[in-house]
Amino acid sequence: MPVSKAQQKAQNKWIAKTYDRINLTVQKGKKDIIQAHAQIHGESVNGFIGRAIDEAIERDNQKQAKSNFSSDIPNSSSHSSITGFPPEEESQIDLKRLLSDFLYQIDVSAAYGNEVLASLLDKARKQQAAETK
Repeated sequence: MPVSKAQQKAQNKWIAKTYDRINLTVQKGKKDIIQAHAQIHGESVNGFIGRAIDEAIERDNQKQAKSNFSSDIPNSSSHSSITGFPPEEESQIDLKRLLSDFLYQIDVSAAYGNEVLASLLDKARKQQAAETK
């Protein structure tokens, strides 16, 4: 059934109120590559571009968080038992969740590195063992 002009006008008004528009310009031929990629993954081009943007922002934020904590911090008693990992950051990690949630482990590893993840997992296992005694 065709959409009436009134329905189309209402839909356009709702879209204008709800969404921002971004005009994207790509090199010749890239549009076809983007469309094919989106189709293979069952997405619209808009959906794929939105997902790519969200993933890039998340990745950049994780890199930024990691760089904020990897500055040269002198060893002192106020620091965590995990070398180079500030105690205020360690306190934000859910150690119980870390043991059971693989995706959470990946997020922690991406943000802080595998060495910190391994140390946190070790600490979580020791804490769990102490609680079960």
